[in-house]
Amino acid sequence: MKHWKSFFAATSIAVMSLGLVVPTTAAEEVAADPTCDVADTYCHNFAKAKEYYLELGNTEESFEALAQHLRVFTDFGLMARVMGDPEESAKLMAVLADPDAMHLMLRCMQEPAMWDTWVKQLTNPQAYIEMSLVAINPMTYIKWMASPVNADVYSALKPFVQSELYADWANKGTQVRFYEPTWSFMDPQWTVDRLAWTIDPKTYVNPFAWIIDTI
Repeated sequence: MKHWKSFFAATSIAVMSLGLVVPTTAAEEVAADPTCDVADTYCHNFAKAKEYYLELGNTEESFEALAQHLRVFTDFGLMARVMGDPEESAKLMAVLADPDAMHLMLRCMQEPAMWDTWVKQLTNPQAYIEMSLVAINPMTYIKWMASPVNADVYSALKPFVQSELYADWANKGTQVRFYEPTWSFMDPQWTVDRLAWTIDPKTYVNPFAWIIDTI
């Protein structure tokens, strides 16, 4: 019985230690350079997203700042760590409140390149490990329970009480181009390209390449 008590005590200490490390890692990764090693199977290429964002009249600098947050949607492990931290989650919500960011998200989520990334992430063992660590980390729940009295969370949500945000939405809402993602499917070629992705065997085989290589 003593051995079991020692085991549980050591496990608790280890998990509590993770609680001090994981949120910091999430914050550091969100602020990191959005580029990644092209040799990495799970690296997402933001070239098309950048093209779409610049078409809206934005600058490359503003895209680089946005791409730091878009990485969250291409890495399930990073997404879990951000969702496990109320302050980082609030920052992400504030970024996505921008109409151009929302337009870009709606447009990119219809791209096969993004679908490839999501399918690959479903076979990424590291992502599952990171999600599990967030789930068993007591600091995840402590931070969220304390979030109603965390001034940093409210500070991150400041854009929601600024008139500029709603003025921007009102302005962009009058532009026909803003609604383009909602009628993309009416283009026959758009539909053909996505059907081709759906029936292509490589779509479902490539994500498991790492297993085949390991065997």
